[in-house]
Amino acid sequence: MAETHEYFGLLDREQDIETLKELITITSIGVQAVSQMYDDHRRDTKVRERLFFMQENVVYRISAVMTQYELLIDGIKRKAVLDLKIDPFCGPFEMHPTVYKYSCELSSMVDNVFFHLCSAFDYTGHFVSYILTEGKEKTKDWDSLANTARGKWKDAYQTSLLLRQIDANLRKKLDEYRSELIHRNRDNHMVGAYKEAGTELMHLKYTASQDTMKKFRKLMPGYKTVVPAYREEAKYTMDFLCSMIFYQSLHYINALFLGLRADLINDSKFRENIESPKMDSPHPFSEDHKTGAIFPNSEYIWAEYQDQYNSFLLELNSRWAKAKPEVPDI
Repeated sequence: MAETHEYFGLLDREQDIETLKELITITSIGVQAVSQMYDDHRRDTKVRERLFFMQENVVYRISAVMTQYELLIDGIKRKAVLDLKIDPFCGPFEMHPTVYKYSCELSSMVDNVFFHLCSAFDYTGHFVSYILTEGKEKTKDWDSLANTARGKWKDAYQTSLLLRQIDANLRKKLDEYRSELIHRNRDNHMVGAYKEAGTELMHLKYTASQDTMKKFRKLMPGYKTVVPAYREEAKYTMDFLCSMIFYQSLHYINALFLGLRADLINDSKFRENIESPKMDSPHPFSEDHKTGAIFPNSEYIWAEYQDQYNSFLLELNSRWAKAKPEVPDI
């Protein structure tokens, strides 16, 4: 007797891609806002040739994750149906050479999403490290930064708490998973299938392994409010897994921006930059025409970023609340 499973997948892959792209655009604005705030609140004279370069690196690597994710989605679409009339096989469907080939190809695409995500956190680590450290010549990757946040920086910065939380909740698990894929074993992704009545068409569902879902199950709360709590007996599609982890990773990176803003303002050198410009020309600033108070120009881009991010969350929560999960039985 064939097993019956409850499957959870993406309701609308195209909309999911557009949602992630919108969040990437907003995250890019956030990185830019933090860079400009750093320039306003610190005496560093090499912001443009150093920090702005790191800023672009972070955006580049996040965009590279998106590229890999889109390749995965395209691959899943192209490998969703197998015509047994053209490609016959008498044994169990999971032993079909084409099904096995498809599964391996898609598994490698999932691996690439995870590899690039780990790299995105490393790039983010160097960006954060540059902002918080006195010595700018040598910045830290994510692991070194998280270790410092647990030790020397434990009570020094508000960002330190966020670094520890993100490392424990996500980044450490990503790194363990990447290490397993590179050094020991490929993930055991599964394939479910059902035959369309009256035809020789086999519809395929590519799912994440149970071990992988268990590792990342705590990320599910807060991801698409229509998704129930993790259930061990359920099956979760490959694209669901990657979308969930990518989406939550972007939110964690955005959370870091709040900590960095607080730490920059807490020890601001903005007044010094105005009274004694760090460059040859006067440091730019804005003025409240009613009160005469001056403030950094970076407040404008920060306000724009916050407005877009908060509007995005409100619209997304409303959209998800109206949706229903995909729960087909196979």
